[in-house]
Amino acid sequence: MDISADLHELARCPVGLVSAGVKSILDIGRTLEYLETLGVPVVSYAKSNDFPAFYTRKSGFKSPWSIDDPQAAARILYIQRQLGMSNGILFAVPIPEKHEADGTLLQEAIETALQDAVGELTSGKSLESNVALVQNTALVGGQIAVEYAKIASGHQNGEDHFYSGFTMDSSSQILQTSKLTEYGSGGAPRWHEIPSPRKATVVIVGCAAMDITSKAEALIRPDQKSTYPGKVSVSLGGVARNIAEATHRIMSESTENDASTLLVAPIGDDEFGKLIRSMTKSLGMRTDGLVPIDGWQSAVCNLLLDSHGELQSGVSDMDLPHAWETDRILAILRDHRPQLLALDGNLSSDTLTSHCDREFEDGYSNEPTSVVKSLRILPAITANLPRSTRSVISFVSPNLIELAQMYQHARNTSDLMSDECWWNAIDSFGLGSQFRTDLAQLARKKVSDTAPDLGTLSFIADRGIVQMAVNLLPVFQHIMIKCGKLGVMVVMRQDRTEASAWATQRSNPHHRYIVTHSPTSDEMVVIQHFPPLQVTQNVALNTTGAGDSLVGTLLAILAQDAHAFSSPETLSRALDIAQQAAILTLQSPYAVSPSLSSLKPT
Repeated sequence: MDISADLHELARCPVGLVSAGVKSILDIGRTLEYLETLGVPVVSYAKSNDFPAFYTRKSGFKSPWSIDDPQAAARILYIQRQLGMSNGILFAVPIPEKHEADGTLLQEAIETALQDAVGELTSGKSLESNVALVQNTALVGGQIAVEYAKIASGHQNGEDHFYSGFTMDSSSQILQTSKLTEYGSGGAPRWHEIPSPRKATVVIVGCAAMDITSKAEALIRPDQKSTYPGKVSVSLGGVARNIAEATHRIMSESTENDASTLLVAPIGDDEFGKLIRSMTKSLGMRTDGLVPIDGWQSAVCNLLLDSHGELQSGVSDMDLPHAWETDRILAILRDHRPQLLALDGNLSSDTLTSHCDREFEDGYSNEPTSVVKSLRILPAITANLPRSTRSVISFVSPNLIELAQMYQHARNTSDLMSDECWWNAIDSFGLGSQFRTDLAQLARKKVSDTAPDLGTLSFIADRGIVQMAVNLLPVFQHIMIKCGKLGVMVVMRQDRTEASAWATQRSNPHHRYIVTHSPTSDEMVVIQHFPPLQVTQNVALNTTGAGDSLVGTLLAILAQDAHAFSSPETLSRALDIAQQAAILTLQSPYAVSPSLSSLKPT
């Protein structure tokens, strides 16, 4: 029996080992059993599942699997890499048929003499067969390597198509269906298709970063140039990455087994990039969308939190997403065609404009991350508004500050509100005196019926929150305003022919919603406030990822039910689950709480 160290190395090194089988002088059966114990797949590279024994094509033992072409072997290895498996695979290649007769003679010699007498007993045939074995295994190994390189570098048939961090041929699926034969205990072959990587249901494009978070134990005084005692942690971060993790965790509880989340983000060719990939893989997330960019360092964000977990200041090194080539991103999206596409504001304006130009069939979600980044979507809107009768972006989720900045930029800098299309959309809403009356009544409601100290909703009128959001509806169909401890405000436009549940509703400020019906069109404007859920007192909070968790949860819900916002019941249920996710992250030291995996999306 072969119990040398190479078997153990094969169990922990993700390689494809091409060999002529197991030496006939060893206990082949026990060796195969030991490989199975170690979790090493054994695949015969032949028409049948006969396991070879160096000089003979048939050892009398069988492999559980067989393939007979290098492309299938390469696809198996590529799937192994995509899944992040740590074990190797043994491909057993039989001796070429033209050398089998000599091999049989060698086998008989081995059975009757010691190995050092083989050459004498076979009149030198052992050397010829050994050379044939080396040449044949080298040939097969080279063929597999070539096919693997084609998959990984994308030059099958001479065409490039970007996929999963690599370029590939657009006419030939990267892991197109191949046949793999499995042999059961009865020896009857069972054909299996080698599956292609799943098309992602939700694709989130943007930034994956390493967060270096410092949380002070004492009061931070901006005027004091000093260090503070506290805790420093290193974790995964980046808006797109946080949203992707939240979406992944929620969708993992979905009954839709084929649903998957793909984070598409550049990483540097540095240690942080390796760490981002390995930590992402450890979460059970796909890593085929993490694309290393040569010559760049990974995105890093250094955050300073006070003793309550509130962000005080920080330094973000986010140049990498701006250096990412737009064509590479678009190629991934063309391949996946996801149900939902989310873009974070770390992308460049040119990239965002190109995305809008694609006229993607499904919804877009732009997640601004700061005052500056939230404005990058507006040039894309300016370029697309004249040719669109609907909102250019389906979903946007700013906080209160970002909403005001987006409104001011749209009004003053981008000059969106002088566009004829914008005026036509506003006119179609048919907002009049009744709308203003309903809004005034809503503003008098308490933020929360169970937390009177939070005050009333007067801020939505005093600060013009609803007015600003309504003025942005021509370009953003659904605006989810994150109001922090004041809850969530949803402002959206609906078509009464598509959202029949809202079409039967009338404004009810007492129940925190306003529904306006245009007298001149099928347009409806819906405004609803969702009170904040209560947070356990005396818990150290981390606010940096709560909003991302809320957005990621909503994306998971929308992926499962594209009409979740189309009725009062489904909208309320979605926001309740999303706020639960935000609270779980508030009470967690991580950017996204692992407890999100326990939430049910419906």
